[in-house]
Amino acid sequence: MKEEESVGASASCNSSVADVQVKISGSNVIVRVISHKIVGQVSKIITVFERLSFEVLHLNISSMEDTVLYQFVVKIGLECQLSLEELAVGVQQTFCDQKMLTSTG
Repeated sequence: MKEEESVGASASCNSSVADVQVKISGSNVIVRVISHKIVGQVSKIITVFERLSFEVLHLNISSMEDTVLYQFVVKIGLECQLSLEELAVGVQQTFCDQKMLTSTG
């Protein structure tokens, strides 16, 4: 992550579809996503991490009725120049297609 972001720094990107929180924890990043259950959504989020060459170390999925919480622990490279805000927005964008589908249908 960018040098100005220190341990414990966090960022969030919230919308009517999902709330995304990104936080530094040691040399890893914790990404929490709360949304309605959407089939295939976890795969879309993992694809974002893979495109950024991040390694998913742990994934926890909790659900209650139609709401789901995804919590990822992601290992990032020291050379990563992405800010926490940019990562949060990138994860949030995985929900854009779904938002468009639900608002038109």
